[in-house]
Amino acid sequence: MNGTAVDPVEQDIPPSRLTGDYVELVYLCLLIVLGTPINLVVFLRLLPETQKKNAGGSKQRNTFAIFKFHLCITDFAILLVHALVKAVWLGTYRWPFLAAGCKLYKFLSAFTYYSNSNVIVCIGLDRLKTVYSKKRRGGASADRRVKVLLTFAWTFAALCSLPQLIAWDTVAVTEDWHQCVTVWDIAAHEGYLNDKLLRLELAYELAHLALVFWAPFAILLVSYLLIAARLLQFSFRPLGGRPNDKYSLASITRLPMPLETNGSLTLSDSSEPPPQVMVPRIRQRSITEGNLTSKSKERNAVELIPRTQSYASSTHRPRVAPMSARLPIWRRQMRSKVFVTTLAVVSVHVGLWLPYNMLNAIKFIDIAAFDWMAERGGKVLEDLIVLNSLINPILYGWRR
Repeated sequence: MNGTAVDPVEQDIPPSRLTGDYVELVYLCLLIVLGTPINLVVFLRLLPETQKKNAGGSKQRNTFAIFKFHLCITDFAILLVHALVKAVWLGTYRWPFLAAGCKLYKFLSAFTYYSNSNVIVCIGLDRLKTVYSKKRRGGASADRRVKVLLTFAWTFAALCSLPQLIAWDTVAVTEDWHQCVTVWDIAAHEGYLNDKLLRLELAYELAHLALVFWAPFAILLVSYLLIAARLLQFSFRPLGGRPNDKYSLASITRLPMPLETNGSLTLSDSSEPPPQVMVPRIRQRSITEGNLTSKSKERNAVELIPRTQSYASSTHRPRVAPMSARLPIWRRQMRSKVFVTTLAVVSVHVGLWLPYNMLNAIKFIDIAAFDWMAERGGKVLEDLIVLNSLINPILYGWRR
């Protein structure tokens, strides 16, 4: 993510392009050509969804549409800021935008990375909150939570990107050949690199790697481990509630069985009227009925209705709510397309960002191994992050 450094040169001639430079240039151009229209279409599709109110609709889906919209903006920015300028840079093989352009580009490039990673973290935290929520809250509460998360994501991304304005500058390798490099590469090129600057470079690179990937990755890992623990916890809990609950499904379905005569169900010979028992019956509530909560609008309700105990007809047998109606809110959401889509987006993000960040982590463990992999195309792994901006809109834009 820090670009290709310019090593000190003994001759005042620009280096020639390597084969990997041509491959990377073609690769970036393909991603820009394919990714820009896809992100544009998804952006236009998501824009009206973010304006929809929650009345009569799914609150969860509306809040997720806002997250998708912001993630689409970051994917767009990675393509049009980071990838496009880098393609121009590789095409000209010189930095054509002066020192101010170098600092601004590196700030915006880092900002797109940080914001994309932060929005992914927001999605993971929102899923965690949804799974652990004991009840649905109003739309205002959900909107407020989304606004707080996204405000923090964008603000934190801007703050983390500020060091790029200091760490990058241009150097004149020859009279008419300039490059955008770090201040440490300039110090090495001009011969005044010292231990103090090397320690500062180490702190800068460690902070950058930690904030842009490893800290978000840790948050996502913990979030989904907690979600998995919640799933396992409820997987071993009976759906009908505690047996001693007065009106739990487990208790109200335990009705006394009648006497069986000649293979058919009959009443006793007593002249007394048949007893009344509380029999569960499923009634579909109309969404037009007043004073209904959001839960009763969205699923069938189990009612306790007095009914004469008649065993001559099978129509009076107790009917139990279908499994989908008895599942708790969190479990239905785990099976929802929203949860599946978020899991896919998070998994692809980690899968495509991990290789390059692993390579950079190796630099602090074994510099020789890092140099060996970097010389053999290891730094091209950074471009997998750009590929993420092509795959993301396909995952969250077309999955309904």
